[in-house]
This record gives sequence, structure tokens and C-alpha cells, in this order.
Amino acid sequence: DADRLMNGNTLISTSGEKLVREVDPSGKTILEIKIDDRLSDADRLPNGHTLVATNAAVVEFDALGQECWRRTAKYPGDVNRY
Repeated sequence: DADRLMNGNTLISTSGEKLVREVDPSGKTILEIKIDDRLSDADRLPNGHTLVATNAAVVEFDALGQECWRRTAKYPGDVNRY
């Protein structure tokens, strides 16, 4: 999944690498979040945090990539539904 952010950067989630990465228009990595499970979606929240759906949970990370909270959910799929 890849989403263009309001600041022009791109938020990329890769299930195979279990990684969420924000890159600027030149391709420079701005933020990298390692995920402990296979992920399916990531979205940027209005507060600057990142919401990630994995096979086992929905997880919110702050702007520095630190986990804020986690809710167990079996195959949540798409965080846009939460």
C-alpha cells in the first residue's frame, strides 16, 4: 500500500518486509517503523500518528515511530474502517 501524504511525502507499507516507511519526494526515508506481524495497511492520522493494521492487531504509532497503543483484532485488513 502507498499513500501520498498532505506534505508531499509517501507512506509505504510492505507486508513482506513487515515495514512502514515514509519517504520524501526525493526518496529519502523520513520515518521507518518495523512491524512484528504481517501488515496489510497503514494510514496517517490528523495528529501525525500512523495507524497500522496487521494480521493480529490495529496499532497506533507516534510521529517518532513509538507504539502508543494496540488492539488485538483477527485480520483487521484495512485501518480505514476503524
